[in-house]
Amino acid sequence: MRFLVAGGLTLLVAAVVLFQHQPSSAVTYSGYGVTTNGPLTLEVSVVPPVAQPGDQMNLTARLTTSGVTSQTPTVTLRLPQGVEADVYDLPAGATVNLQEGTLTWAPTVGPNTPSRELS
Repeated sequence: MRFLVAGGLTLLVAAVVLFQHQPSSAVTYSGYGVTTNGPLTLEVSVVPPVAQPGDQMNLTARLTTSGVTSQTPTVTLRLPQGVEADVYDLPAGATVNLQEGTLTWAPTVGPNTPSRELS
């Protein structure tokens, strides 16, 4: 998933993970973050972790389950002010709310597909 830095120096991207409509802890990181909620683990990385206005950043989010049943959690990534998602490069199942500055993704993971990636 590509992002364009529109203004200001970007150091951090915050990820808020919503599993089955229940918020878990938020993760703030510079380049990499990971959070776990029960059998679900979300890893998020941004390359490069620091960017100037006009630079392109690439985001990768990977959701993994160790559970025995399929789940479709809602993952919401909050983008910092001045970072714009490339809405023409969204993968299936992902949406961007430009007014709120969020990217929402609803992957299905389970025993047959224990990992999904958004990039």
